[in-house]
Parts: sequence; structure tokens; C-alpha cells
Amino acid sequence: MTIKMNRKKIIAAVLAVVLIIAMIFIIIIKNSVWKHARGGSLAENVQESEEAESVQLTERAEEEDTQTASVYEDICPSLVHITVKQNAGTGLIWEITEQEVVIASNRHVLTGDVEAEVTFANGDKLTAYALGYSAQYDVAFFKIDITDIPQQLMQSVTEVRKPLEIALQERSQSGTAIIQAGSEDTYYEGTITQTQYMPGFGMDMLCTSCYARAGMSGGGVFDREGWLLGMVTGGEAASTGNKETWNTYSIPVTIIEEEYQTILENRINNG
Repeated sequence: MTIKMNRKKIIAAVLAVVLIIAMIFIIIIKNSVWKHARGGSLAENVQESEEAESVQLTERAEEEDTQTASVYEDICPSLVHITVKQNAGTGLIWEITEQEVVIASNRHVLTGDVEAEVTFANGDKLTAYALGYSAQYDVAFFKIDITDIPQQLMQSVTEVRKPLEIALQERSQSGTAIIQAGSEDTYYEGTITQTQYMPGFGMDMLCTSCYARAGMSGGGVFDREGWLLGMVTGGEAASTGNKETWNTYSIPVTIIEEEYQTILENRINNG
């Protein structure tokens, strides 16, 4: 009787051991299959994760580049290239009236002259004449009579989009993503750093961390929706004589509008 009981215990123990071994084997097989589905080793999984992240970053960068190009395409018809003798820069189509097209730029671009050659986005060239210079700031306005502009060109140009002052304050916060645009397919991405009083300009300037180079003076600082925030005017060059910068100073759009209204008032008063 005792022998039979021991046999049963032995058989039960053997079966238990076999069952445990079988379960361990099944777990090993499952883990092996799971690892294979995940890509094998931890190093391989990390590599795949990094590759996926890299692809996502690349796709995001390409999407942002496409968006930037789209914004520039929208604002391009409001930009012109200005040539005054040996000087060159950019201008902004500030206003289109029934009588004329008004172009804003920097005073130092227009050099105090009475006329300038203006090249539009489609390549048409016309002569613009001085409307007025700001007595205080680096701002000037030129005009072209509507009668001097071909109808086809008139259909392709647009004014820059100018936000109201309250909206401007919201759109000009530190860290805001911007596009600095000049004529001739010149545009760069950056951010607003601050609005700061600049003694050299005698006013509060919009400061941006964004590349700019010679020929962009008089161009625009736009937000990512294409609203004009300021006019590119100067910058902190890396060295003397260097004509490019990563720290740009721009005149806020509200100041430009104030100077424009002053010039219009003087024009009316002077007949």
C-alpha cells in the first residue's frame, strides 16, 4: 500500500515538473515571438525609435518649409524691388487708392531722391515719385499714378496686410515665429525677441532673431499668417563692413502708419 502511494506521488511530481518545464518553454517561445515582432534586441528597438523620430522631424520640417513658402507666395505681390541710382532695397505696397499706388520703404534706401525705379513681383518696372519723407524716422513713401500702371499689373498687386494696434501687440510677443521678406524671392524664418528702445533709431524697434542681408532694408517682418508687423531697417552686424546679420531691427507697422498719415496731412495742407 505504501509503495503504491509513493508511486502515485512520484508520478504526480514528475507530471508537475513536466508541466512546469512545458510552461517555461511556452513562455520562452512567446517572448521570442514578441521580441521578433518588436524588432529583436533592445538596441534594434532604440534604433527603430530614433529612425521613426527622425522621419517625423523631417516631415515636420518639410511641412513648415511648405507653409513658409505658401505665406511668402501670398505676400510677394505686396513687395517691390527699389533701385535709386546705385542704391537698392525693398518696398512695401502700403496703399492702393483710386489715384495711386503708395510704396513705403526706408529713407536710407530712397536716399532723399525724388524718383526711383520700382520692379514688381511679375518683373514689370515703373518709375515712382517721392510722396514724402519722415522728418523723424527712417521711413519714406513713393507713389505711382494709377494711369501709369498697366491694367494687368494692377490686377496682380496687393497691399500689405496691416493689423490693428491691439492685434499687433498680440502678434508681436516675444517668441512669435516670423518671416522676414525682401524682394526677389528673399525670405527667412526667425522669431521675435523683444521690442526695445534703440537710441540709434530714436524709437522702440521690433527686434528679431532672423537672418537679413543687404537689399532687404524696407522689406517686411510678417507673422506666419502673413500680417505685417514691421519694416526691416537695420541690424547688429557680426563685424564692421559686414552686410548681413542674425539680429535685425525693424520699425513697427504702427509707426509707419502714423508717419504716412502725417505726410498725407502735410500734402493736403500744402495743396
